[in-house]
Amino acid sequence: PGPPPTLPAVAARVVKVDLVAFGRVGAITMSGVSERDLYTAIIDPPGRYAYFGTAATPGVIVKVDLAGFERTIAIVLPATEGGSLESAVMDPAGNFAYFGKSQS
Repeated sequence: PGPPPTLPAVAARVVKVDLVAFGRVGAITMSGVSERDLYTAIIDPPGRYAYFGTAATPGVIVKVDLAGFERTIAIVLPATEGGSLESAVMDPAGNFAYFGKSQS
């Protein structure tokens, strides 16, 4: 099938959409190319924060404050942990998130 596509050399964006009016409300640009290619997303149970996992290597998890709609912090996983983050779930209390990743 050929080689995998090359990841873009720009940071990713998260776009906020009003589902009632079905219109774009705003957008956040992630911080640099290490936060490109967002692949997974979860929201905590109270709806305060969203967490996005990247397909970049090493993987990055980005926390977004939904009330202010701004990026707050990111975790860069150790390079020894391999490939992209391809799945995400959160425990019902919102205390822990679990990201599944591929090995590369």
